[in-house]
Amino acid sequence: MDEVIWFGNPTVLSLASLFVGAILGVMSIVAIERLVASPYMWVPALGVGAAFLIVDFAFKRAHATTYMVSEVGVRQECHYITDEFNELPFDRIADVSVSWGLLGRIFRFGTVTVRSGSVSFQSILFKGVRQPEELRQMILDAREKALAK
Repeated sequence: MDEVIWFGNPTVLSLASLFVGAILGVMSIVAIERLVASPYMWVPALGVGAAFLIVDFAFKRAHATTYMVSEVGVRQECHYITDEFNELPFDRIADVSVSWGLLGRIFRFGTVTVRSGSVSFQSILFKGVRQPEELRQMILDAREKALAK
């Protein structure tokens, strides 16, 4: 078994669907409050249910996704509805970059993109990871060490 150098999950703050669900829930609750005696009160109640499902999906997806850097490459796994595995050995990595959105800059998380030189497999995204610059450097250092062997 390969030694794991780094292991992580996306931060829940990085999930846009979480914010969409929360906004939908608040809007639905406000609408219910205004329509208490109305026969249409069930419509915003559906919004609350949808908001719950969206937020639930966001949390479960975040906890089901793992990212790993080992001594031979990088790996992304997701065990939510289906099992997804993406792996990229260090000798196939062409570039590693970091990007941030507005919320990422505020809460200090970002996306690390590990690009392959291959046309058949283009990249692995480590979305919503804390301290993405440090992870990028760790991947580059591990790659250099692996290729020197």
